[in-house]
Amino acid sequence: MLQGKWPSNTCEYCSEIEKKGGYSDRMNQISQLTDPDNVPPELWKNKEATSITPTNIEVYFRNTCNMSCVYCGPHFSSTWEEEIKKYGPMPMGGTGQHEFSVQRVRSNDYYQQHKREFFDYLRNENRYKVLRWFSLLGGEPLVIPELEECFDFWEENPNDKLTFQIVTNLKANDYRFERFLRRIDRLTNDKKVFQFKIICSLDCLGKEAEYVRHGIDLAQWRRNFEKLINLSHIDLGINSAISLLTLHKFPELLDEINKWNTFRPSNKKIIHSFNRDTIITDPSIAGGKLFSKTLDECQEKMKVRSVRDISIKKHWGALADSIRNSKKDDKRISILKKYLTELDKRRMTDWKDVFPWLSDL
Repeated sequence: MLQGKWPSNTCEYCSEIEKKGGYSDRMNQISQLTDPDNVPPELWKNKEATSITPTNIEVYFRNTCNMSCVYCGPHFSSTWEEEIKKYGPMPMGGTGQHEFSVQRVRSNDYYQQHKREFFDYLRNENRYKVLRWFSLLGGEPLVIPELEECFDFWEENPNDKLTFQIVTNLKANDYRFERFLRRIDRLTNDKKVFQFKIICSLDCLGKEAEYVRHGIDLAQWRRNFEKLINLSHIDLGINSAISLLTLHKFPELLDEINKWNTFRPSNKKIIHSFNRDTIITDPSIAGGKLFSKTLDECQEKMKVRSVRDISIKKHWGALADSIRNSKKDDKRISILKKYLTELDKRRMTDWKDVFPWLSDL
C-alpha cells in the first residue's frame, strides 16, 4: 500500500467499496484512531517505516467456543469442529470457499512455545508499555484459559494507558461472569490498565438470533449484558454480523440498543459496530429491493450523539448502498438453502419455520 497498490487476495472487500467511492471498513477503523498516542513511535520519525512497535494488538489464541454460528466455521469454533467430526465435512460448493472440514483446522504442535514467545515479545524492550489497545478474540474469550493468562500478564506488567478489549458472546453462567467482572474491577482499580472495553456479539433478537447464533441463550445474554450496562467504568459495545437471515429483524435490535443507552452516562453510550457477511449468508444475494425499506429504517434509528456516531452512520450508509445496489443471485440463494437444510439435519432445526419468507425467495 506504500506504493499506492492494494495487497492481493486479502483486501478485496474494502478495495471494491473505496473504488466505488464508498466508505469501507478500513476507513471506518482508521477514523476511530484519532488519538496521536496510537501512532507507533517509529512512524513519527519515518512515515514509511515498516518495522514498528505496535500500539494495537489483536489476539486469537485458539478456536475454543461454546457456540456454532451459521456464518462461522471450525477455524473459529471448536463446537463447529466437533460437529464436523461427528457428521462429516460441511459442503460449501459454489461459494468460492472450500468445504468446512477438520482438515482446515491445523494443530500447532508448538503452541505453548509460541504463546510464551508472544508474551516474551511484549515484555522485551518494554513493548507492552507502547501498547494502547490489546484486543482478545476467539473462539470465545470467556471459556479459554488464556483469558486468565492475559489478566495475569497485565497484573504483572501494568500499563495505565492500555485499553483491554474483549469480544465475547456473553455465554457464561453467573459464577463465571461474576468472577470475570471481579478480575476486571481489580485491574482497573489498581490502575494496572487504563480501562476495559467489552464488545458483545448479537445480530438480532428472537428465534432468528437463536438459529443464526446457534447455542446462544438469549435470556443469559440479556442478563449478563444488563449487568454491564450498570458499570459506567467499562466501555461497552455491541457488534453485529449483517446477514440475509437477520437483517429484517435488525431494526428491533437498534430499538433495544437505544433503550439500553438511556441507562448509560452521556460519555459512555453503547458503541454499535457491524460487519457484513460476504460468504454464505451475504444479504446482497437477495438483491437490493428485498431490504430497501429495512435499510432506510435502520439508518433512521441510528442515533448521532458524538463524532464516533457520525462515523458509524457513514459506515452503515456505505454498507447499505452496497446491498441496495446488488442484483439477485439465484445460484447463491440455492446454495444457501441447501446449506441450511444440511445444518438442520445436524442440529435438529428447521430454517423454513424460522425464515418462511426465504422459501419463496
